[in-house]
Amino acid sequence: MSEVTLRPMTAAEYAVWRPDAIASYARDMAEAIGDPPDVTLQRANAQFPTLLPDGLDTAGTWLMTILDGAGHTVGAIWIGPHPNNPAWAFVWDIKIAEQHRGRGFGRAAMIAAEQLAASNRSINAQAGNQQHVPRAEQGGSHAGRSAPPLATRGCDRRQQ
Repeated sequence: MSEVTLRPMTAAEYAVWRPDAIASYARDMAEAIGDPPDVTLQRANAQFPTLLPDGLDTAGTWLMTILDGAGHTVGAIWIGPHPNNPAWAFVWDIKIAEQHRGRGFGRAAMIAAEQLAASNRSINAQAGNQQHVPRAEQGGSHAGRSAPPLATRGCDRRQQ
């Protein structure tokens, strides 16, 4: 399996990631609920400020750059509070750059995210997404925060 490291996004990386994440979130909503893309894009633009009110500094949120074993950026992952249970962590977005897909970076990033978010509690994945959340043995924390269990938001295997 590919080796990855997660590190906090820089402000410059966040500025590039944010509009792409909004568009991706809107596409996911359109596919999931069948609303027209322009409607879901408008909804995503309205929701994003509530999901990340302080951007990179939003409490309880990890906006991470995914690095390969050589330290090169291969993608990004956003982990934050679960929308229905804030005590649980939730993968809001994961994206592996197209040129790096198919090499196990998405799976390795999910394992790293689980390690970041787990604190020896059960892990939750939405139905159909269990293959994206392999079990990991060790817990972790970010910025001194104890982390909750991890769940996923409609991971798209095409982006991993």
